[in-house]
Amino acid sequence: VIGICEETTTMSTATIEGAFKVQLIGLVKNANGNLNIMEFAIKPLQKKLKLPVILISGTSAEAGKTTLMKNVLGFLSEHTKIAAFKITGTGGMLDCNVYKNAGAHFTADQVDCGLITTYTQPKHFEDHIQKAFLAAQESGCQLILAELGGDLPGANNPALLKAKFLIDQIHSLIVINNDALSIMGSQAFLKKIDFKGVSPLVLLQQ
Repeated sequence: VIGICEETTTMSTATIEGAFKVQLIGLVKNANGNLNIMEFAIKPLQKKLKLPVILISGTSAEAGKTTLMKNVLGFLSEHTKIAAFKITGTGGMLDCNVYKNAGAHFTADQVDCGLITTYTQPKHFEDHIQKAFLAAQESGCQLILAELGGDLPGANNPALLKAKFLIDQIHSLIVINNDALSIMGSQAFLKKIDFKGVSPLVLLQQ
């Protein structure tokens, strides 16, 4: 079920049939009123993040971020308990399943934090996304690997890179670049948002 379909992955519109007609009956309610995804979000008790965090990002979608996450997880999970997130973008259940199969002790995505997507107001995003990090800490993990969805400027990735709860815990920022020009672009972007964390490790996609 979608709202407005502005594009399709189908190559030819000639094969697309008419939209299936549905009727809105109402909203799902409980005793307190309309149900909201926020009610099902994880609720960590801890308030301050102390675990080291490795962020894996890219200058575009399909840059190889999840593949790198899987490979890093496969190595590190042999030695310690690792939490792994698809922390920005829209939905991350499939990625979380990949992380679990690669050895992650704890996984979460934005839906677990009460967000359908991270394409929302930065303050709203930051207030809720930190739940995943704190829940990972409570689970007994010693390290957090977090994949940033999409490209660096989108999905509230800039807000995450500047988040007060996170900035001091960023151990490494890995940026996968599609070409040499994108290396210049990613460095200029991090300078533009005044990123105060560690120097990024730049990888060039082969």
